[in-house]
Amino acid sequence: MSLIDYQLRYLEQQKDKAIQEGKLVPLDKGQIDALSKLLSGIKQKEMTFAQIVNNITELLGWLQTEDIALSKALVPFTNKFINLKKDNFDK
Repeated sequence: MSLIDYQLRYLEQQKDKAIQEGKLVPLDKGQIDALSKLLSGIKQKEMTFAQIVNNITELLGWLQTEDIALSKALVPFTNKFINLKKDNFDK
């Protein structure tokens, strides 16, 4: 993230310098490509629906060993959450 921040600040300085000089200079394609590669390198992949269900199931399984009443109380809410996520994945 610090490299991305650095690159963005550098590009901002280049843009500001060009504006002060009264020039309209396009940004260097190589700099834009480098920034794009940095961003894609850190971009997290979205979870799949199956991963969401597995994580919730795992959480509830663990919670049963800690507090069975709380685990049972959360089931309706987790089911509703899973259904909402399912609807979003279907779109």
